[in-house]
Amino acid sequence: MRTTLMTDPAKSGWKVSPHAADNLNLFPGMNAVELTPGVVAPLTVTATGPLKNIPTLRRADELSGDSLHANVYIEMNYNEDLGQYLVQDIGMRMNGELEVTTVRLREIPPLRIARWVLPWTFKIDNKELDAHPAAFITPGSIGKVTGESAKPTLADAAVIYRLATAIRETAPNAVAASLGLAPRTAVYWIARAREEGYLQTRAEAREEQRRDELELLRDLQAEQDPR
Repeated sequence: MRTTLMTDPAKSGWKVSPHAADNLNLFPGMNAVELTPGVVAPLTVTATGPLKNIPTLRRADELSGDSLHANVYIEMNYNEDLGQYLVQDIGMRMNGELEVTTVRLREIPPLRIARWVLPWTFKIDNKELDAHPAAFITPGSIGKVTGESAKPTLADAAVIYRLATAIRETAPNAVAASLGLAPRTAVYWIARAREEGYLQTRAEAREEQRRDELELLRDLQAEQDPR
């Protein structure tokens, strides 16, 4: 589970667009992508807010004095081939007579911001999302995982891996923590999930489609050639 997700960026003075609290008009294939059944994510996310208010990621007393007055802007775009968001624009604005410097820019933690804000932009349907992946992406939003749903599966590992990769978490660690597995066991589960086709990448899917099309073409040519 991800404790940072329990703090809505809006409550920390951050503006995130789009935000799941709004009536999201997300349409896969147009302005969004389906990360997994039950989770639709926007293709582009922007966020801006005070550097000092990023929860659990950077304490105010760790920042240089003037950086306490810094506001950060970040834009992230989803790359479907990589299956993850890329930080493609970032900046800092200082208040008053303060100046943006290289030292202050280095205090921006872009991937930490991404891991915090991105899940708050997802359109989630818990009826389609199994318990363990739901608990990973929206901790505290569903009841305690019990009964048959408490038994993790390779499919759960694959979905958590895919979601963690999308938001730039360390995927094996996310699988281990979410499913209560030892790190080495999590790596083994991920390998098994990949072997069984749960973690096929877009590139692998395209290659499989290409092979199927070539095989179909050879079959058609064989039917037309009587020899």
